[in-house]
Amino acid sequence: MAWLEEDSSGHARVMRLGTSAAPASAFEVDAPPSADLYPANIDALAVGPRGELALVRTPSGSEPPSAADPALLLVPGAPAVALAPWSTLTPADDAACKADTAGWRVTVQTIAPWLRLEAAGDLRGLEDSFMLARVRWSPARACLEAVELRTQDMAVASGGGPSPSQWGTAWDAPVESWAVARFAGGAAAGRVVVIPGGELRQTLECKLGPP
Repeated sequence: MAWLEEDSSGHARVMRLGTSAAPASAFEVDAPPSADLYPANIDALAVGPRGELALVRTPSGSEPPSAADPALLLVPGAPAVALAPWSTLTPADDAACKADTAGWRVTVQTIAPWLRLEAAGDLRGLEDSFMLARVRWSPARACLEAVELRTQDMAVASGGGPSPSQWGTAWDAPVESWAVARFAGGAAAGRVVVIPGGELRQTLECKLGPP
């Protein structure tokens, strides 16, 4: 088990818990010279093909990483490595992704979505909400395993269903909605609404289109 700790200055420490009872520090990354130099997106812990640990830093912020402003792999004791531009993004089940053994698995959180949700009806993506993406990322390509995108709030009629008091909120009031898609181990997607005491899941079909 491993986790990432960062303080308000941007100093990072990766902790690992193994067979011993106490966690140990795996490595540390110094804070930037100035807080203004810390990226808008928080750093993410990455796991290498042989279980190595590193950090992925995405200085591009709300814009997808490019060749000119790439995501960086920070490996202890080694120079930073530029990862592939986001434009190379391919579903993780793609043959090229399966053949790429140099990928690092990482879950990135961005201050704005790097993917645009195109759908019919009221399923519209929000441009001012963060995105969560599980990626297997190498210098050659980015392979998307799964993604969560915030969508337009959803109003669900409560007729015939549980009372609002049982669910903790009125179903007729708009509730937060997410589109969740998986591209590894077989594609699957759905719209998810979670409220205190209950949840709603709507099955969707999803495919990764061109940038």
